Amino acid sequence: MDIKGLPYSVQSKLAEGGYVTIEDLGDRWDTPEKARAEGPRALDFEAGNHGFTSESTAFTAMKLYQVVRGAQQMSRSQATGSKRSAQPQYNLLFWKLRATGNS
Repeated sequence: MDIKGLPYSVQSKLAEGGYVTIEDLGDRWDTPEKARAEGPRALDFEAGNHGFTSESTAFTAMKLYQVVRGAQQMSRSQATGSKRSAQPQYNLLFWKLRATGNS
């Protein structure tokens, strides 16, 4: 999630809800489109909250869409037994937050 630039505040909200693995994130919403539409309210980054503007909310929702899409693609490739399935299935998403004590 760091690579996609999802703000730490959004990552933290996901972690507080127990969504701490790639698999968790892929299963949080049925589709990336639902993540983009429902994410701002569910994860408290709607315009007017915590300094978010309508532009930064839309940008963050796009980033969330990308992260969820990637997580779902990884889950599908693991389920079909592609070479990527050799990678650990339960990569922690929030290792940086935990390593710095900001979880």
